[in-house]
Amino acid sequence: MSATIVIFGYNELSKEIVSTMREQGEAICIYCFSDDEFQSATSEELEIYRVEVDSNFDFLRELDIKRCRFLCTIDDEAKNLFLSLSLRDLLGDNAHIIALATTAENALKLRLAGASIVVAQIQSAANTIVHLLEYPALSCFFEKILDSSDSLQVAQVSISGESKLLGSDLCRLELDGVIVLGVIRHERSEQLFVVEIDSYLLCENDTLILIANQSDLEQIR
Repeated sequence: MSATIVIFGYNELSKEIVSTMREQGEAICIYCFSDDEFQSATSEELEIYRVEVDSNFDFLRELDIKRCRFLCTIDDEAKNLFLSLSLRDLLGDNAHIIALATTAENALKLRLAGASIVVAQIQSAANTIVHLLEYPALSCFFEKILDSSDSLQVAQVSISGESKLLGSDLCRLELDGVIVLGVIRHERSEQLFVVEIDSYLLCENDTLILIANQSDLEQIR
C-alpha cells in the first residue's frame, strides 16, 4: 500500500476531499465501515477496504507514517473518537491525524485523544481539510499552538466491584482536573464505546478513558 492519504469513513465530505485530492495526483486509500459505504466507494474505482472500527490496523505501520495523513471522517461521533485514540496509540507521535467534530466539547475530546487537527463539521469542512492536506506547514503551525501540557496523559481506569465510582452518574461526578473522553462498556463478547456520557451510570467492568495529570488520576483509582 503506497497511499499518502488514508481516509476512514466514506460519506459526502469524504467524496469532496477525494475528488479534489485525486485531481492533484495523491494516492488515496479508503477504509469503509458499512456495506453501503463500501459499495459507494467501489463505484468510484478507489483503493478501498471494508473494516470495523475495532479492527486490527497494525498493517498501517507499513506506511511512511511521517509522509501520510490520516483523516477520521466517520459520521458516528463515538467511532471517530475511538478511532483517533486508537490511531495515535498505534502509530505514535509522528502520525498526522485530522478528525471531524460536530460540537466544541467533542472537538476538545478529539484533540486530547490524539487528533493533530480537529475540523468543525460545517459546510466548509471539506475545503478546510483540503487546505490542511495541501499545506502541511499550516498543520504544523496549528499543532504547536494546540499542544497540550506534557504532564497530561491518556489513561484507562477500570471500574471494579469495589470501586467508589460504581453506580455513579458521570455527569454528577466531581473529578477535578479530569476530562472524560468516553467509556468502554463490556457487554457479553462486545465492547461498546460510549461518548455521550450525560446521565451515564457506571457499571462493573466499565473502563473510563480519561485525560488528566497523574496526580489528578489518583482521586479515582
